[in-house]
Amino acid sequence: MTEVYRDPWVDYKAVCESTRKKFLKKPNYPQALADYGSLSGRFQDEESNRSAAYCHLQIASVYETLNDWTQQYIHLLKAARLFAKGEMLDEELHTAVFSDGLNIMQDCFNKASKLILERNGVWLAGLHQVELGNFLCKLGRPTLALKYLSRGARLLEVEHFSRLAALQRLAECQVELGLYAAAVSTVDELWAVHMKSAVDPEVVEKLRDCLRFIADQEQKLRSGNVLKESSDANDVSPRHRHLLAMYNICGDGEGKKADLLCSTEFPLKDSAFSKDQFVYIYDFIIAIHKGNYKLAKERFVDMKSFLNDMCCKIATELILISENKGCV
Repeated sequence: MTEVYRDPWVDYKAVCESTRKKFLKKPNYPQALADYGSLSGRFQDEESNRSAAYCHLQIASVYETLNDWTQQYIHLLKAARLFAKGEMLDEELHTAVFSDGLNIMQDCFNKASKLILERNGVWLAGLHQVELGNFLCKLGRPTLALKYLSRGARLLEVEHFSRLAALQRLAECQVELGLYAAAVSTVDELWAVHMKSAVDPEVVEKLRDCLRFIADQEQKLRSGNVLKESSDANDVSPRHRHLLAMYNICGDGEGKKADLLCSTEFPLKDSAFSKDQFVYIYDFIIAIHKGNYKLAKERFVDMKSFLNDMCCKIATELILISENKGCV
């Protein structure tokens, strides 16, 4: 005998109705919790993540009524992650589905963060904010993600490695939005945090150097006055002064040949780059500045092995700008 399919949404509505307070009848919350849990499993088996998320949202609501904040917190997170999973699946499949899941996901993460923050769970609250920011970035919403990543980075000041990861994600989001000056500032903070407790700063130094060399050049392409403004600032680091000198050399033209750097000056003393790596980036900057996008492409191939995804993306954009505009 064939089993007849039963729509789980019919059961969902029935459970919702059972939790409503009625005259002379107390809701059977334990049974409702069990039913919601079972329905969540059925929805997930059918790959209906949003529907499963609504079940956990209802479970969280029941636990709030029962004044059990721990379970409320747990199920808010489960709901948030299921909403995120559903949104990402739609994004991957290019499914045009009208849904308020994105907003509810943010509400769930924020409520969970607030619950744990009220009980001094600063580190966990920070992780949840960064997690939300990461989901939004993956969904192509960097503008929305920025505030959550920024908030998460502040909350994660209580833990070293989590803060480093949060600052890196924040910098990547800022680059995605074209906020290059803010990204360089974030990476400087990342470097400073790392140097306080790390003996070997190689990894973060490379990231910092890459952003200084590439992101600042992006600013120069977009605004001719950026470097002049930077050179007037009092807080320019020796590395940044050296970078500015490179721009001045390739920008002043005649009368500056005597100032050209010789190979013995590569790399900087405090740089984590090898001599070859430093020269590749130097050549890349000069090529971009002079509109020689063919040489820039060659140097980009040499640089790819030691650049991360974010820096590769910036470098690619620089090459495209140079190719379209010619000499900057």
